[in-house]
Amino acid sequence: MIELRHIRHLLAVAAHPTVQAAADAVFLIQPALTKSIARLENELDAKLFDRRGRKLVLTELGGRTVSRGEQLLRQVREMEEEVALWQGGGKGEVNIGVDPEVELSMLPDVLETFVPTYPGVKITVRCATRRIITSG
Repeated sequence: MIELRHIRHLLAVAAHPTVQAAADAVFLIQPALTKSIARLENELDAKLFDRRGRKLVLTELGGRTVSRGEQLLRQVREMEEEVALWQGGGKGEVNIGVDPEVELSMLPDVLETFVPTYPGVKITVRCATRRIITSG
């Protein structure tokens, strides 16, 4: 089974001029990073790099695998962000525009529930052309 850490290591090697620089970037010693890449190649049963002296040069398949790995890690980050939002750890900004009636009737109750539930979210409420509330 492919492990995300191996994908991260692949991307590091692809992004740095030397294996040592890639190892430094992912806080590994060079032999451990080399072993991780070898395990990934073994798992895929594919050659991702051509070895040229001390350099690793991506094969065509390696380049395609890097592209897929970038997509995969981006999706993992998005999934983690979505889970955090569902668990109430949301961050961000909400801008609300209201008319004067809503401002005085429903809005206080809504904000009283929302603000403690999502403390990392900045809320700006505008009524007509004036800003009336900013939180976060």
